Amino acid sequence: MKRLLLLIPLAACVPPSLTTGGGATSTTGPDASGNVTVPNVFAMPKDQAIAALRRAGVQGDIGDDSGLCGSVVEGRVIDVGAVCYQHPAPGAVQGARLSARLRVQSENPWHGNAGKLTEWHLMPNLVGMPVEQARAEMKRVGFERDDRVFLQWVDEPSCQPRTVCRTNPDSMSRAGINSDKIVYVGRAPNPTLPAGDATPPAGDPTAPVSDRTPAKPDRSKPATTKTEGADPEPKPEPFF
Repeated sequence: MKRLLLLIPLAACVPPSLTTGGGATSTTGPDASGNVTVPNVFAMPKDQAIAALRRAGVQGDIGDDSGLCGSVVEGRVIDVGAVCYQHPAPGAVQGARLSARLRVQSENPWHGNAGKLTEWHLMPNLVGMPVEQARAEMKRVGFERDDRVFLQWVDEPSCQPRTVCRTNPDSMSRAGINSDKIVYVGRAPNPTLPAGDATPPAGDPTAPVSDRTPAKPDRSKPATTKTEGADPEPKPEPFF
């Protein structure tokens, strides 16, 4: 009787973890020396970060780092539950059985110390926004009930009319509700004035000249030096 030889497909002998088809997930795993290359898990949710480390071949304990993230890391707002720091650093090569640590965001990055004198909100990036869009963004992040937010009209080459060019405090920094916040906006040219004339003073920057009564000079005070043709610096006004 002739014996039948069964040919086993080569693919059946390949471990599923090394295939890319059929829904299997590819992994890198330890190299021939038993080392792994640590992946970058920055800003990932914690569970996804742990899964990424395991796929890379990290077999040791993955523990928590007890430090605080702050609001912004590497120019990015870190959401609650996301990784802001890892050790070893991305790209490090270490033994597969060695441990790793993750620091995870545990605070609201946009608002903190509610009800305290040190209460704060995070200043959003308003630069380049029209005034009304900037107001909507400030309200969205929680500043709508803050009476210490001011608008400052400015005449600067870098400031486009009715557009935010900078803020104080700077974008992505924590601003206390008990301290002043200033949004600097370029003043709009007055359409009733010839080109090259001064822009309107404080108040509505587009108001006609006829609607504004110039203040009488106070003769009791010494005159101050002023560049001819320059417009007086307007005072800050409430932003909302």
